Amino acid sequence: MPLKLATTMEIASDSAQEFEAEQRVSFRRAGGMLAAYADGRVIGRVPPRFNRFLAAEKDAVAKVDSVKGDVVSVGVYLRGRASIMGRNGELVLKDGRIAFHPSEGTGSIVKDVAGVRASVVTGEELRSRVTVTRMALAGIFAFALKKQAGGERFLVVEGPDFAWAVEVDLNQANEAILLATAINDEARSAAPAVPAGTAHFAQPAAAGGSDIIGQLERLASLKAAGALTYEEFSAAKRLILGL
Repeated sequence: MPLKLATTMEIASDSAQEFEAEQRVSFRRAGGMLAAYADGRVIGRVPPRFNRFLAAEKDAVAKVDSVKGDVVSVGVYLRGRASIMGRNGELVLKDGRIAFHPSEGTGSIVKDVAGVRASVVTGEELRSRVTVTRMALAGIFAFALKKQAGGERFLVVEGPDFAWAVEVDLNQANEAILLATAINDEARSAAPAVPAGTAHFAQPAAAGGSDIIGQLERLASLKAAGALTYEEFSAAKRLILGL
């Protein structure tokens, strides 16, 4: 089974220039912290937010991806899955299901990938989207509103009955985009009959009059916010009205 990049960690190192790309990396406890090693030499301390992730992934394969200045970039690879470790938790895509594991507390959530849509947005775009769509982001709404710098990125996953937002470092932006693409590709494969961007409105025929009005209003809000193209808007409207 091929290895897939799960996450990338940036490790500050006083001896960064001694390491080279493709060197295998191992992790050991040292003095109450988790440290990364390559060829028996210590690279540096693993950022604390990755500790739980590494403890859970016994079969993870890690290697040096690059060295820039005094920072060693270490990629962690897993078999048969795609995931990303963000500031507030881990998002995992595996076997047609998607899971969110919060970094604090318990209560991991697992959902089918069918009907799901993923995107990568800035903090400002997330705040705007939350305002427009009234998404319940499992506590992330207040988390996002605290951000003022505008440089952060969020991987947003929206399903028929949920929405998650995982904050990622800027150096994880490409990784987040790749995972969002994988989620959208798998979602389309799981539900090919539903046009992209219309999964939230997939069963309109049985809805009552007030339900239909509510869905049409939400659809109009999404289009006004730029979350749907004209074609997606038209397709979803026909589904809601049963045309």
